[in-house]
Amino acid sequence: AALFRKWYFYRRRLRKSTITAEYEPPLGLNPAEIGYLFDGKLRQQEVGATIIHLIQRGFLHLKKVEGKKRIFAGPRVDENLKTYEKKLIDEADQPDGVEATHLLSRFTTLHQGDKATYGTRELIFTQLVHADLHRKQYVRGSFAKYFIAGALKIAVILQFILIFIPLIITFI
Repeated sequence: AALFRKWYFYRRRLRKSTITAEYEPPLGLNPAEIGYLFDGKLRQQEVGATIIHLIQRGFLHLKKVEGKKRIFAGPRVDENLKTYEKKLIDEADQPDGVEATHLLSRFTTLHQGDKATYGTRELIFTQLVHADLHRKQYVRGSFAKYFIAGALKIAVILQFILIFIPLIITFI
């Protein structure tokens, strides 16, 4: 009976208390950096979460124009932004704003000094995140080295499949 009474009052006390969830990124990192550190890749979810993170911090804002959600730059301006955050804000800095779905498709070139690097939006964004994490000493080496090593692994696997699988089938 004593155990039942303890369990009953403990259960009632749990129901009355409110649990508030507070989420803050560890080590002052943002969603893109955490996603990159987690698996070495950036997906649409991490880039979308970074856009939402910038909206929460006041660097971007959402407006509904003609039934479509559009993202505009501002009102806050800060010089301490990371390079990929600046790139996202620059891409959203249009007089009519940018549709939320089109903001990522505009993210395809990276201008550094006199030269421009062209690539997929994931590649450009990943390069920028890797460079910022490298400056903070969370990752080592250059992004290009890891990218080329991954591409070579894929090429070797494809060669193996294309050469040895037909040989195995002919012997069966």
